[in-house]
Amino acid sequence: MKSVMENEQLDVAGFEFVTDEAGKHYCYDINTNTNYNTDAENRCGKFAMERLAEYLGAEFSAHYGDKLIMAG
Repeated sequence: MKSVMENEQLDVAGFEFVTDEAGKHYCYDINTNTNYNTDAENRCGKFAMERLAEYLGAEFSAHYGDKLIMAG
C-alpha cells in the first residue's frame, strides 16, 4: 500500500481490502476522500479525522510557518 501511495503521489488515502483464509490481502478500493468507520476507530483508538488534521497541520506549518491563511 505504501508503494502505491508513493507511485501515485498520494499523501492521504484509505485502502479497502479483504483478507483470505491464508492471510493474503486483496485491495478492492482506494479512497482519497472517504467515510470513516467510527466503530473501527473506537476499537483501535485511532481516529482518522484527528490524524488527518495533525498531518495537514504539520504540512501547513512546514510550508507556511506560523502564517494564518483565511479563506473568504
